[in-house]
Amino acid sequence: MHIQISQEALQSTVSLASSIVEKKNTLPILGHVLLRTNENTLTIQATDLDTSIVRDLEANIIEPGQIALPAQLLKEIVRRLPSRALIDIKTTDTNRTTLTCGSSVFNLSSLPGEDFPSISTEDSFTHEFDIKAKELAYLLLKTRFAMSTEETRYNLNGIYLHLAERDGERYLQAAATDSHRLAVAHISVPTGLTEMPGMIVSRKTVNELVRLIDECNAEDAIKVHVASHQISFHLWGTTFLTSRLIDGTFPDYESFIPYKNDRCIMLEKRKFTDAVERVSLVAGDKTRPVKFFADNNNLRIEALDSDLGDAVEQVEADFAGEPISAGFNSRYLTDISQQVSDDSNIELRLGELGSPLLVKEVGSESHLTVVMPLRV
Repeated sequence: MHIQISQEALQSTVSLASSIVEKKNTLPILGHVLLRTNENTLTIQATDLDTSIVRDLEANIIEPGQIALPAQLLKEIVRRLPSRALIDIKTTDTNRTTLTCGSSVFNLSSLPGEDFPSISTEDSFTHEFDIKAKELAYLLLKTRFAMSTEETRYNLNGIYLHLAERDGERYLQAAATDSHRLAVAHISVPTGLTEMPGMIVSRKTVNELVRLIDECNAEDAIKVHVASHQISFHLWGTTFLTSRLIDGTFPDYESFIPYKNDRCIMLEKRKFTDAVERVSLVAGDKTRPVKFFADNNNLRIEALDSDLGDAVEQVEADFAGEPISAGFNSRYLTDISQQVSDDSNIELRLGELGSPLLVKEVGSESHLTVVMPLRV
């Protein structure tokens, strides 16, 4: 194989592909990316056998072929080459590939392209639809912070995408939970989507998809293909992100949303976030607990640690009713407040003592979060 390609095009794609590659692999070939020619394009592939990325790039194909190169090494080499320079890649044999750029020459160990695992795609997708980049980004960014990172709770290690109905309206809805907090967001059902089974998209796929969407224009259409155990996202006509769906049952999260919480505290998001972050500096426990006291248009936030000391801050709030107190993980509160626009107000809905906290952005009904309380 012998090709020439711009540094800029190769860098962005190799960086993307290398993020799929795991640092530790039982198969050496999985630590590599595949470079394969096809007429006037270069196709770059990476996979961990569950999640795969494929992207086509324009390149000068001097001699067709395919070769697998070490992913992380290739990423670091290309990143350090001059921007917009022309990179020449030539395979001398199946075990050695030369990368030349100006006065820089790298002779890299390589593996035969034929040894690279084929990227599995189910023969027939049962559902497909188009969704705007900004809409998919909204669903993912409003919920991904609540995904579980405990590998033993595999069914919570992702975002649950499904069709939902409320008050006669149908939505495409996303939900994520780590059992301590829950995040839910919805958009109108995309055109062409009538039925679709609920599916859990893995945490790794969600994070890679967010990276891809960052490169999109807000109005770009992303084609989504769904099969019984697999999902594929097609962007710009050049990039495919394909992933195995998590084989598990997502919990009935709707039953845990405390819609009937009737004690409402409304206050400025920025003031609330700043107060929680300052007070929690003396909360030494790993959960960094803080306690709320709401009374007469005032929210008092407290933290106490036997070694570090204590802190108190008062925040003006819109609250009327019987005084109420509750304790929460401060990190969860700041994570949640980041989902609310800086210039918006935040709505905290409390129920009886020990009940979960319902958090919403004032004026928005398309996303909400729930946080379990702590004993403080």
